[in-house]
Amino acid sequence: MDFQMPTEVTGRILKQNDKGAIISFIGDMTYEAEGGVALASFFVSFETAFEQTLHVTTTEGTLRLDDMCLPVTNYPEKQYYEVHHSSDDNVCESHNLHSSVKHTVKGETPDFQLTELWGDVARVLYVDGEGGARRFKAKEERARHWAMMSWKTQAVMDKILESVRIGRSNPLAA
Repeated sequence: MDFQMPTEVTGRILKQNDKGAIISFIGDMTYEAEGGVALASFFVSFETAFEQTLHVTTTEGTLRLDDMCLPVTNYPEKQYYEVHHSSDDNVCESHNLHSSVKHTVKGETPDFQLTELWGDVARVLYVDGEGGARRFKAKEERARHWAMMSWKTQAVMDKILESVRIGRSNPLAA
């Protein structure tokens, strides 16, 4: 989605503790995508096994990726994603047809994404000064890019939580 903001978000608290802390939560985000609509959902909980599943539904098909952030793999030299229960073309006619497709993703070790994250940090920072005056500084253009991604992520999460509090969907302002 290239950091496109959703057009609508909703959230629902499934469980809270006696002090109001959120234990389990589900959220939905609606996007305009190439003339159509895409729906992305997420679920987080402190009571379930660690899971990072992405489920996207569009008018042309569905996509589910399990362990999509840090894939669990028996192949330490590479990471992969498995697409489950996907459909395509006319979803009204072929809704019972499902397929699983395995996609290999470039990676050298199971912690490849963590390594790439720190590589991104290294690409943003540079050393300025010498001796006791030596400091790390951020390259302005790269720092702006990361600030924009962080702000958009936080803005979406804030709107999803706001939708819980007022009990309805909230369009996001760009």
